[in-house]
Amino acid sequence: MEQSNLNKTFTKNSLSQQHERNLKQTSANITFSDLNFTPVEISHRQLIQSYLQDHHYNTLEYLFTTLFIWQESYGFAWAERENVLYIRSCYQGITKFFPPILKNSVIATEKQPLVYDDAIKKILGYCKDNSIEPIFEEITEQDRDKMLHVLKQDFHFHANRDLANYIYYISTLTQLRGRSFNGKRNHIRHFEAENPGYKFLPLTEELLPACRTHAEGWYEHHPEKEQPTLIEEKQAILKALDYFTELELTGGCIIIDGVVEGFAIGEALNPDMAVIHFEKGNLQINGIYTALNKYFLAQSWQDYLLVNRAEDLGLPGLKKAKKDYKPAWLEMKYTATLIK
Repeated sequence: MEQSNLNKTFTKNSLSQQHERNLKQTSANITFSDLNFTPVEISHRQLIQSYLQDHHYNTLEYLFTTLFIWQESYGFAWAERENVLYIRSCYQGITKFFPPILKNSVIATEKQPLVYDDAIKKILGYCKDNSIEPIFEEITEQDRDKMLHVLKQDFHFHANRDLANYIYYISTLTQLRGRSFNGKRNHIRHFEAENPGYKFLPLTEELLPACRTHAEGWYEHHPEKEQPTLIEEKQAILKALDYFTELELTGGCIIIDGVVEGFAIGEALNPDMAVIHFEKGNLQINGIYTALNKYFLAQSWQDYLLVNRAEDLGLPGLKKAKKDYKPAWLEMKYTATLIK
């Protein structure tokens, strides 16, 4: 999730002359938009999914689950007009827009470029109507090329390395072959030796309350529990557990001496790729995260080729941990901002 202070609501008095000139050029011939955004709720799942599933995205932001469980923190809202889905976020008072998402029935026709261009202009019109600086986020490589056709030289596109999603071959993470994974295999051996009676079970409805208790305890005992990012994550993970069945999520949990000591939650992102939304484990138990990662993929996702394990947020420790698992590639995302 992107947390940027680059962008602020603007008026003419706050813009440089060049910035104002670019905005006028970009908004030329754009009428006020008729987009009416609605906060993402569970009742919207079928409609939003009907758009997202047509595109086979590789980034986890293009999942209904992500939009729904993080809605309170990021203000995710949506609008639909003429076979186009629009997604808007508002984090710390800064409004941003996903690239427009076209219905499959439009993608397969020669009208696609015109519909896409018009959708971009609708967003710009909405920004003009509401005095919002137009900022686009979560831009894929394909969308970047299409957006350049409309936005031309008025916007700057920059890659968000800290928000790139790590993509792995599932076989790499379950087999852990080669010298580079010696440490990971040792972690699992130590975990199994120190916890001979452990069980790894699918996360069923009966186990949801125990997982919720574990999550609440994990955050309660975390030394940085008052950090805003941890508060937001706690809110999201508890919402995922509360709506686990409705969201059709898949999970697994490690049980030691009858107590849930760790669990993972994921789902299919596209026909070839799974995504891991959350992993939480007892930090006092050696090797539990390494074991949880391997067991969950081996049990639930062997029919998939790849897994998305989210971003590193630019945190050195998290970056090292993710790189140690040898990603197949990093799925880059871009942000587009008006040139000032």
